[in-house]
Amino acid sequence: MKRVITLLAAVLMLLMLGGCGLGREPKERIVDRVETHYDAIARACEAGDVEMLSAMSGVEKVEVYDRFIIAFCEGHGIATSSQDYGFYYSVDNVPAAISYNQSVLCEGDALTADGDGYSCVVYGDTYYAEHIRGNLWFYSNAT
Repeated sequence: MKRVITLLAAVLMLLMLGGCGLGREPKERIVDRVETHYDAIARACEAGDVEMLSAMSGVEKVEVYDRFIIAFCEGHGIATSSQDYGFYYSVDNVPAAISYNQSVLCEGDALTADGDGYSCVVYGDTYYAEHIRGNLWFYSNAT
């Protein structure tokens, strides 16, 4: 019994300390990751080095779409009730609505100011972008 209580106390301590990013919002995790590795990410994006980005911890998939390099980092839900998160590099340094299939639905002036970022609604789905640093942006979409 003492062993179980000790184990539970250790797990609780890890959760309270935020171990492995538990309890942190996806946006916070992704922005922190980009800020921490900014120089390497920016160099890779400028060189079009998709392999380097794909190998990065926390990045599940990387796609090149027109003037954007899109890194999908995490998501949850299914089909009509899902949320995706990631970051993207914009050659033109503009906000963009990134869809679940990593295509760009609208960009620049087509988005409206929304809190610290920009958003648009397409077919009832909400897309959000927020500038991180340089030409790198956080994105999320909710379907």
